[in-house]
Amino acid sequence: MHIFLVSLIDKKVQEAMVKFSNLPIQTSVLTIRSLEELLYHSGIMLKTYIKLLKTLHILSKDYDHYYRRPLLIKHTLNTVVIENSSAINKDYLQAIQNRVLPYLQDDTSDQPTIIPLHIHFTTMRETFLFSGISICKRDKTVAYSLLHETAMPNSQIQGYNIPKYLEELWDTYLQNPSISLRALCSLHRKSYTGFQKDSKHYLGTTFYHFYQQYKMLEVLDDLMLTDLSIKEIAYKHEFTDYSLLYKLFHRKYSFPFKDIPRLVVENIMLR
Repeated sequence: MHIFLVSLIDKKVQEAMVKFSNLPIQTSVLTIRSLEELLYHSGIMLKTYIKLLKTLHILSKDYDHYYRRPLLIKHTLNTVVIENSSAINKDYLQAIQNRVLPYLQDDTSDQPTIIPLHIHFTTMRETFLFSGISICKRDKTVAYSLLHETAMPNSQIQGYNIPKYLEELWDTYLQNPSISLRALCSLHRKSYTGFQKDSKHYLGTTFYHFYQQYKMLEVLDDLMLTDLSIKEIAYKHEFTDYSLLYKLFHRKYSFPFKDIPRLVVENIMLR
């Protein structure tokens, strides 16, 4: 997988955690049980992302260890303790603590604070991501981080540079998909044939095919993290007909809507 794809996936996961942190999560009573429930359901969300990415052949279907474990971490001004798992690298733990401490030290607000966390670490063999949220109590005496450790072998990441024109064309098309791809190619003084060849090389498929897959990730966000109906989601993401969205998920990729947790609709996250 090209590093450009890795960065796009990483950005989508980060955006999902920001949306998750903005949900009206019940924080009046922070018990270990309620925190573990939040951790469990946010893990379901992340695992659903991974499942779709594997279905789309963006992540390798032959690798089963992208998701590693959930972590429930308790922070105070002077201590950091993992509540539900074995120890992790002390440098990783300190980096997580450093992200949370400024919020514990902030005495300008007496309201609970929910912070999205998205932290990377790289070793010789793997690239790790710790993604989730941290909830600071109203009195700022303690915070709990609900994180998920994921990892990707560095051998799956190809690091050569993507052509600048292709990156710019992607950003432009994402903002305005009504623009003709041939016209965009002409604007960048690139032949359409050369553009499609580069797309397959760097994106793993044709440009428009990858755009469809990316839109599926955006739809997945709304299915899990909003109470919009499927028809409303189809309209929001500019599918001209609900049936087109249905066919894309159900028929083309065999990823039925019933397998996608509707966390907000089912009121799981907000109890």
